[in-house]
Order: sequence, then C-alpha cells, then structure tokens
Amino acid sequence: MNTQNSNIFYHLIAFLTVAIWGTTFVSTKVLMLNGLSPAQIFTLRFSIAYVLMLAFNHRRLFADSWQDELRWRCWALRAVRSISVARTRR
Repeated sequence: MNTQNSNIFYHLIAFLTVAIWGTTFVSTKVLMLNGLSPAQIFTLRFSIAYVLMLAFNHRRLFADSWQDELRWRCWALRAVRSISVARTRR
C-alpha cells in the first residue's frame, strides 16, 4: 500500500472512530430516558468496546495470561463501581 492510500485509510479509521464515539452520547441519553443507570451504561459501553477489540485483534492485548486478564477485569469492575458510588454521593 503506498503512502497516499495509507493516509486515506487512516483518515477513514479516524472518521469512523469519531462517528461511533459521537453516537454514544446520543445513545446514552436515550438509554437513560429508558431506565438504565449511568453505571449500567458505562459497563455496557466498555464491554462492547472490549468485545470489539478482541474481534479485531486476535492476539494477546495486554495481559500475559488468563490470570492477568482476570485481574485486569476485576480492576476495571472495581473502577466502574468506584465511579458509580462517587457519582451517587454528590
């Protein structure tokens, strides 16, 4: 792939990322109006992102083993709970 095609490809990927990210703000509002809590929406968004990352990247992402992967997931869940608790105490 030459440089011109490579630049176009990366610009399209960037545009797609911004478009998806922008639609999540609208969908968050709709989901909140339909009864989901911010913590549920946050968890759902990150779960979808994680599954998509695994679908596009079959190799190991960051963890060296399944134990490390489980440890990362536990820390992520703890962070989500901490954020939701902090928001409810305002």
